[in-house]
Amino acid sequence: MHLVPVLRAVRTAGLHFIVAPRGKAVSMRRIKTMDRPALVLLGDDDDTPSGPAGWPQAERLFRWCRFCVLHATGADPVHYARAAEAALLHDRALLIETTSATEPAWAALIQRVRPGLPGLIFRVPRGQPPHPIQGTPPGVVLQ
Repeated sequence: MHLVPVLRAVRTAGLHFIVAPRGKAVSMRRIKTMDRPALVLLGDDDDTPSGPAGWPQAERLFRWCRFCVLHATGADPVHYARAAEAALLHDRALLIETTSATEPAWAALIQRVRPGLPGLIFRVPRGQPPHPIQGTPPGVVLQ
């Protein structure tokens, strides 16, 4: 459900949405010649987060993008709406879904490759468990 705002932007505003698999290359020639705004997603918040090392072309994608959303917290549709809006406003945006553990490595790479790159960082609020939460949180009942 969290990707609904992005998919809505694909349908209603013509946003290109590209999911870059870990370890695989995205055609830079293709995304550089797109005639509409594009959002590239790097999904690093799964069971085997790797940080930037899992995306050999991460540095090239940082140089390509004009806005970056570093997402290191739970899947809130509002956050994904902000990412889609950023892509539509800036033409080229990168959305990195990451864990609390690998977020510092991503942030360091951004600062090294593109200091001053406009963007947003969504983190787990202070005092909350790190993202992702393993298992069912205390007090939650699954039905």
